[in-house]
Amino acid sequence: MQNKNLIAIAENSNPRCLVYSKDGEKKGQVWLSGVPDSIAVITCVNNNLIGITLIFQQKVCVVDTNKMQVVKAIVVHDDCMGLVCFDNLLIANCANDGLIYIAKSGKIVKENKYIKGELYCHVDTQGNLYSVYRNTNNIHVNNLINNKRYIYFMEEIIDPAGLTTDRDNNLFVACMEMDMIFVNHSLHSPAKTVLDRPDGIKGPSSIDYDKENDELLVVNNHSRSILIFKKK
Repeated sequence: MQNKNLIAIAENSNPRCLVYSKDGEKKGQVWLSGVPDSIAVITCVNNNLIGITLIFQQKVCVVDTNKMQVVKAIVVHDDCMGLVCFDNLLIANCANDGLIYIAKSGKIVKENKYIKGELYCHVDTQGNLYSVYRNTNNIHVNNLINNKRYIYFMEEIIDPAGLTTDRDNNLFVACMEMDMIFVNHSLHSPAKTVLDRPDGIKGPSSIDYDKENDELLVVNNHSRSILIFKKK
C-alpha cells in the first residue's frame, strides 16, 4: 500500500487481515470468515482497498482498510491460489478454472483456463503475469495484453515462495528452503543471490516491491516478521 506507507498482510492461523505502518505500528485488523491464501492491493481502483482469496470458502473478498471491514465477497466456485490486480480488474488464479477476471462491481467478466494450478503469482506494470507452480523452479510469464509467453529456467533456485519486480522489471524470487532472495535481470541471464542469511533472511515466505520508495519487502522467518531493504 505504497501511497500511505502501509503494509497489509493476511494471517492463516487466526484468519484476519492486519495493517501495519512501515515503522511496525499496528493500524488495524479485519477478521475474515475463512482461511486466506493470497492478497493483492487494488491500486487500480482505490489504494485503500485490498483483495484477499479465501481458499476453502472459494471466495475473493474485498477489504476497505480505512473502514477496516469487508465490503464485498465474490463467490468463485473454486480454490484460488494467487491474486493480482491489473487494468482495473482483480485476477484470481483458480486451481481448476484458471484465471478469473473480476470487475470492481464484483462481476466475473473473463476467464482464462490455460493458466491454472497451485501457483505463486505477480503482475508487473507492463501486464506480464509471472507465475510458478509450487515445488518447481521454472517461472512462467504470460503477457495479459498481447498473450506472449516465455519461461525463466532458473536452475539455481529451489521451491520459490514469492515473486516480485522492481521499477526496471528485474525479477526477484524468494526461496524459503534456501533462505535466499534471488534477482534475475533478464530472460537469458543467470539468477544471482541478492540477499541471504547474513542479511537476516530466514524462511522467506513472500516478497513485494514498493516501487515508489524503491524498497524490497520480505515476509521473513516463516511469516513471523517483515524485513524492508532499501535499494542502494
